[in-house]
Amino acid sequence: SFFNQIESFVRVGYPGTFNVEYGENKFYETRISLVEKTFFDVFTYEWLMGDKKNALNEPFTVVITESIAKKYFGDADPINKNLKFLTERGDVEARVTGVIKDMPDNAHFHLDIMASMESAPYIYNDMQLNNWGEGSSFSYILLPEKVSIKSLNTISKDFIKEIFGEDKIENTDILFQPIYDIHLHSNTRFEIETNGNIKHVIIFSIIAFFILLIASINYMNLATARSAKRSLEVGMRKVLGAKRINLIIQFIGEAIIITFIAIWLSIAMADLLMPQFNSIAGKTPSASSSKSSSSFDSI
Repeated sequence: SFFNQIESFVRVGYPGTFNVEYGENKFYETRISLVEKTFFDVFTYEWLMGDKKNALNEPFTVVITESIAKKYFGDADPINKNLKFLTERGDVEARVTGVIKDMPDNAHFHLDIMASMESAPYIYNDMQLNNWGEGSSFSYILLPEKVSIKSLNTISKDFIKEIFGEDKIENTDILFQPIYDIHLHSNTRFEIETNGNIKHVIIFSIIAFFILLIASINYMNLATARSAKRSLEVGMRKVLGAKRINLIIQFIGEAIIITFIAIWLSIAMADLLMPQFNSIAGKTPSASSSKSSSSFDSI
């Protein structure tokens, strides 16, 4: 068999939008996806309710985030309650089998409702189920630590030959990419979410460096200008018995105190201005981190 060094594998359907109901609570949800039962083996999230090993084993079962659970069920236990999804093919009910913490802001993708891929035969059409080139889902693989992505490239050619035939080798390829590289280095069609751009990071980093350089030069110029005015103070201190080391400690100490105050003022200003920046940039910077895996997209 091919790719036998893969530890785990999962497909994540392209996020869809549906009207969802539970009793009187009716909302339009935009982050719903079909995922395989191995989803929580590949991606790690904080589990609040349910059994993650069996949560998505059956068709029409869903795992929801904490915010979705509060939105529809309030403080009540959502496990084994049914959410109704209004689709083009009719109303579908799915049983809640688990609740996880909301996905962190800096995650590769963000889902609120994860439905079992076991439901796919009842939802997807024949082309989506059987066509290798169909692009309605994203494929992720988890590799052991000692296995590199490069080792899969040669195997992929044999796989393509077996599945598509030898005449398709030249025009068909499987692209393997570490998940950490996707946000800034990937720009393929139909990304699961809007990505950033490493060029923008470099440009803004260069601008920030020059701003700091200019600020440092200005500080040195101001310090030099002030030193002439403080020559009388220095002379008086020397007359009173101050040594060279005492003067050095005094001036360095003043610089450290001013820098320390400036740091805290900048942090306070950044905290105050961050909401305005987020609204303009459409981003929400976060210091949290999440566990990731390796992924590949097939073309």
